[in-house]
Amino acid sequence: MYIICPRCYSTRATRIQQPVPASVSTQLGMATLGTQLAKHLPLPAPWGQLAGGLIGSMLGQAIDQHTRPAVVLFECNDCHHRFE
Repeated sequence: MYIICPRCYSTRATRIQQPVPASVSTQLGMATLGTQLAKHLPLPAPWGQLAGGLIGSMLGQAIDQHTRPAVVLFECNDCHHRFE
């Protein structure tokens, strides 16, 4: 099966890898939630905030990896146009 470039209609397209950036908002939200929950633990405040932030950040990163769709990009070898 050939991939056809939508710009020049060439069949010389190559699949390229597009890195998916991590969503910082999910990690920060979970870190904030972890910090809020850590206030109820019998730990000194700085240790509770650190533990809550780390645990929340790890949970946010784990959740975020499963929700991000993989992006498939192609690049034409003739006109160098990138497309999905």
